[in-house]
Amino acid sequence: MPTTWASACVWRRCASCEKLPEGVFDEREPSPLSHFCEQAISEMGVNPVLARDGYDSWTFHKGSSEIRIFVYDNTYLFAVSPINLLPKKDVEPVLDYMLGEDFAPYKLGIEGRQIYIAYRIHLSDLTDESEDEIRRNLVNLAQKADDMDNMMVERFGCEFSEYSKQ
Repeated sequence: MPTTWASACVWRRCASCEKLPEGVFDEREPSPLSHFCEQAISEMGVNPVLARDGYDSWTFHKGSSEIRIFVYDNTYLFAVSPINLLPKKDVEPVLDYMLGEDFAPYKLGIEGRQIYIAYRIHLSDLTDESEDEIRRNLVNLAQKADDMDNMMVERFGCEFSEYSKQ
């Protein structure tokens, strides 16, 4: 009988299976930060359980925009949306707009041709006094991304991001 990876795991331990850390498949209690993020995601009308992409990571679409929320290095909470691609011609009006407007509390960035809108906080900034504002900023980022990607296409001739849901 031919041996496949699956049959090797069933009949004897395979080398790959032995390299997995102990407890890797154990259930883990969500952190208070996870509960906080999932509450914000619920307020966006998205099922946070279905949006989970890891322990402290979520990916989902709000309108046409992909939204990514994650904790980086147990230090920062990020919400990022790749909204559009820069146009291949007449880039200057887009750059003037991006540099000339105040998007606070959000930031716009570019990597290659990809335009991002992002929100970042240090986890120490998440306090009892600030949590409502931070949750509101997370919720509003999703709406802002969905509005901005359409506006950038119509006004500047940008293309939708490859991550957009159309």
